[in-house]
Amino acid sequence: MLRFGEKRSDVKSLAPWRNRPLIPLSLALSGGILVAHFSHHLTPLIIISTLVLIVLSFWLTKERFALLIGIFFLWGIFFDMGSHGPSRLVPLAKARTRVTLDATLLEVPLFRKDKGAKLNLLANKVFHDGSWKLVDEKIRVTVYRNMPYLLPGQKVRLPVTLSLFKNFNNPGGYDFEGAMKAKGFVCGGYLSDGRYIVVMGGPSICPLKWRLEDFRSRFRHIITGKTKRSQPSPSTQQTALLAALLLGERQTLDQELRDAFLRTGLSHVLAVSGLHIGLIAWFSYVLIKTLLSMFCSVLLRYDIRKMAGILTAFPILGYVAFSGFQVSAVRAMIMAYVFLGAMVLGREKDLWSSLSLAGILIIAIEPHALFQVSFQLSFLAVVGILWLAIPLIVKFDAWIRALIPTTPWLQKILLYFSGLFFIALVTWLFLLPITARYFHQTSLIGIFANILVVPIIGLWVLPFGLLSGVATLFSIELAQALISIASIGAKLALWIVALLEQIPFNSILIPIPNSLEIC
Repeated sequence: MLRFGEKRSDVKSLAPWRNRPLIPLSLALSGGILVAHFSHHLTPLIIISTLVLIVLSFWLTKERFALLIGIFFLWGIFFDMGSHGPSRLVPLAKARTRVTLDATLLEVPLFRKDKGAKLNLLANKVFHDGSWKLVDEKIRVTVYRNMPYLLPGQKVRLPVTLSLFKNFNNPGGYDFEGAMKAKGFVCGGYLSDGRYIVVMGGPSICPLKWRLEDFRSRFRHIITGKTKRSQPSPSTQQTALLAALLLGERQTLDQELRDAFLRTGLSHVLAVSGLHIGLIAWFSYVLIKTLLSMFCSVLLRYDIRKMAGILTAFPILGYVAFSGFQVSAVRAMIMAYVFLGAMVLGREKDLWSSLSLAGILIIAIEPHALFQVSFQLSFLAVVGILWLAIPLIVKFDAWIRALIPTTPWLQKILLYFSGLFFIALVTWLFLLPITARYFHQTSLIGIFANILVVPIIGLWVLPFGLLSGVATLFSIELAQALISIASIGAKLALWIVALLEQIPFNSILIPIPNSLEIC
């Protein structure tokens, strides 16, 4: 129905935005953050200009949706402005000042081969010039030797020489300063001897999270085969891979193993992200739906698709908890929950709106996620899958069913591997500009490697590893047996990676594209 004074052509032109309003709203929110971030010295002028455009557009068109887009754009600007507050630590870091910090350990220490470690800390107080000052800033501290055993959430006091992050200024080199800033760290620091670190008592985090960290510590001992708490010793490649996949801890991965996964196009497997959450969600959904379909009473009373979608949320939450609620895992969980919610509400076909809603929620929680590599890789991969991979899979599905209509088992096998192929191909194509920008190389065998390794990780290592984690709560022997099965899968994946790495010209170096070339 037309409103008074509204032309039919106007309604038709606005129809796409009315049907999927979350898409332009997410773009407006992202645009506000980007504009404010790269021109923060012009932020007042941008705000005034945006307000004028909002008023003019609403006055000329009487369209409330244009007003809403402007509001989301301003929301993005204010989000970015809130992250540029004054810092107490940066001036001290510029002068390389030695201070005493009261801080909270945010993550498991990143241990080094020389028995040192890197600590991600939330500084609570700083002692300088004879007085304590309150702060609330993240810093990364390097401890060169004698690192004590610490758990996330513990409050510590330590003397630190503060310093700014610096790039090596090599042409095309890694932007270390930008990466640290995107992760929220304001500066770095160093401490020569970990024996100066004083534990100030219990955790400053909630008791529930403290219990979670204690459980993760016990599960970590199951993975590594250790029986008591002490500084981690060098791990085998299998235990290092299991710790990365199940706990999200990559500090035990040596550089040789990281390079092997990078050259074979499998580096995304080492970080808990959308791939892992997607595999857990898919495996759990299929398993739960199959189990529910065995009960006739459930089939008659409930929609098992929606019930399976609701119950799948719990394995996802469990896996994210196992990984210590890392930022990339939480983002992937939000995306998975949005897509599951859309399915439960009967809106599973509107995948683009679901992706836009997930983007809005993630940016609202962490505005600078836009500038982090993990966020860019995850969202661009999903965009490629929705835009190109799914249509290709649907067309291939119809072609296979017409070609061999009488052999359903062969259809399922071909569709499974063709789906893996199309997803790997499209993901590689869509992520090529980002991988060239940040990693300076791409794998020529990545598609083939993903088809071989990802099913082993998703159908073998992760399920048995998570079951081992659950078994840790009531039976150490059962947990050790299950982790042994997962370890066999990890060993097979490592063997395949080592075999593929021997292929000549498995990867090539790529010139770093600029922002215009990426666009």
